[in-house]
Amino acid sequence: MPDMESVAAARKKVAGAYKDWLKETYETQLSEMGSKKTREQMPSIEPSGAWSEPGKTLAWIVEFAFDHERGKWSAGVTASSYPNRLGGSFNAKSPLQGVLSRILPVMRLSESPRRAVPHRYWEWALALVFPGRPVFRSTGSSGAVIDFNPADGALTSPIDGVVHSQPYVSAALFKLVPGDDVWAEADLTLTYDQATEALQNFINVNPADPATAGALGQV
Repeated sequence: MPDMESVAAARKKVAGAYKDWLKETYETQLSEMGSKKTREQMPSIEPSGAWSEPGKTLAWIVEFAFDHERGKWSAGVTASSYPNRLGGSFNAKSPLQGVLSRILPVMRLSESPRRAVPHRYWEWALALVFPGRPVFRSTGSSGAVIDFNPADGALTSPIDGVVHSQPYVSAALFKLVPGDDVWAEADLTLTYDQATEALQNFINVNPADPATAGALGQV
């Protein structure tokens, strides 16, 4: 039966494969955003679906809502200060070329008042690989957070009030829980496979051509 430990092990396996590939091929590294924190060590998630401490974004929270008219589940951003923030912070001292972000789900139970609850262990991993070093390095910054717009696939880093576009050449979403695992809250029932389908429909990616990205001076 899946639990927090099995999910962490699955995420570690995905991260390990990316780390080995980047190190062996490019001598660069992967940033595992929020990977060192267990659910208990993370800030709590409020009924709105947002982090209780907005400044400590360690993962991307995605809200799942059931459309009773269509009879389908959909995924969307939460009502938070930073709805598109993937979490974490880069460090310019390490040769980064990719990130692995944790996606945590909340289920919307009511609209008024708006109320959502998190799942105890469900997660997904979103991997993004850059064509070279991250953009904040060229700005002289020692680090930066990262935002992802699921509507158009844009990846950005806001640095000192300026939003910098961050190209990426590869994107992948990884399941970390068996598809038939069930989440039941009130009168709602959602399987991990249903949630994954809704998440895939919600996320759009727009990888850059490696040659073009290199020409932009990001390599």
